[in-house]
Amino acid sequence: MIISGYSIVFNVESVTMFDGELFREVIAPEAVTKEMLDASDIVMTMFHNRETILARSQYGKGSLSYAIDGMGVQFLFDTPDTSEGDKAVELVKRGDLTGCSFAFIPDFHSIEREEKDGYVLRTIHKIKTVRDFTIAATPAYPQTSVMLGNGGFGWHREAALLKNQANRILNNRMIW
Repeated sequence: MIISGYSIVFNVESVTMFDGELFREVIAPEAVTKEMLDASDIVMTMFHNRETILARSQYGKGSLSYAIDGMGVQFLFDTPDTSEGDKAVELVKRGDLTGCSFAFIPDFHSIEREEKDGYVLRTIHKIKTVRDFTIAATPAYPQTSVMLGNGGFGWHREAALLKNQANRILNNRMIW
């Protein structure tokens, strides 16, 4: 079974996090390049657990594929015939897991800081390396996505746009 999604999204704020200060993070489009991804050893996991390897791209080659577009970084992989692969398929199919995350090392000199109302906005303009893409229960970027199916990278972009539009509508409706 194919699993695909967006592990990195551009130009959107993360949820509020804490690292000595309350902050939100934005990944600028120029922060991620194909050359940087191809120079990284990226493990596809669940919950950032490196013991649940679902796919891998070692320096641009392997069972994990990715593509960069104006929305972010998409991924695609064929799930392994393992208990972890079966678990990933089942949790995505049921809708228990709907987003992704990623672990990375930024170029600390490229981080732009802006004081906001009650938090600091950190904009990352350059990432040195990506360590993992992960299917997550509570992603730092709720706009990320994960789903079953192989319609290619273009298909997933359209599906992710529809999901984000539906979420905006649901989050803005009034409950009586």
